[in-house]
Amino acid sequence: MRVLLGALLCGAVIGAPVFAPADEVPYIQTPSNVVDAMLAIAEVGPKDYLVDLGSGDGRIVIAAAKQYGARGLGIDYDQSLIAESRVNAARAGVSDRVRFLQQDIFLADFHDATVVTMYLLPEVNLEIRPQI
Repeated sequence: MRVLLGALLCGAVIGAPVFAPADEVPYIQTPSNVVDAMLAIAEVGPKDYLVDLGSGDGRIVIAAAKQYGARGLGIDYDQSLIAESRVNAARAGVSDRVRFLQQDIFLADFHDATVVTMYLLPEVNLEIRPQI
């Protein structure tokens, strides 16, 4: 399994994960250039099943499906972002290849993933590491 930490690609993350209630952490979108770099470095392809932890508006999962033909799963704590992700996937024409689940990333099962992406705070990356 390939694991991509967005924080490693852009230095220290000036943002926060999207896996906790809105009053605990803000939602920060992964910049498009970081999404592109993450997917290129991971060499995502049509045989991949990408799981994005703290998926926000779904942009990483959607880009993997649209640009590389991968299947994907986005996991986020915020139900409104999950709903937005589903709308975004439909607009991008990839709803048949992606799913979005409202769930705590620390309780998620992503053992089938060939690529795991996350754009989270460094301490969260360390905390979730044993599950990967």
